[in-house]
Amino acid sequence: MAMPTRRRTTIEGPDEFDVLSAVWILASNDQNRIITYEGVTFRFSLQKDFPVRDFVRARSDLFKLGVPQSHLERWKERMRVGKSWPS
Repeated sequence: MAMPTRRRTTIEGPDEFDVLSAVWILASNDQNRIITYEGVTFRFSLQKDFPVRDFVRARSDLFKLGVPQSHLERWKERMRVGKSWPS
């Protein structure tokens, strides 16, 4: 019995749920716990005007928004000395 041929569909562009699930996975698994909206746009090759911030804020129950100032300062210092890159 022959296997049915599967048609491959293409997605025109990412939608809100594509981005939200990708950001959630990244936030859950990334070694760097600080993730920026611009970093998400870059890492997922999104258009500069893609509303990542709006999508994340609309579903803030999925994410920890904000960073304690002490963590932010340590992160900035690691970037200055080349031990960390923004993401």
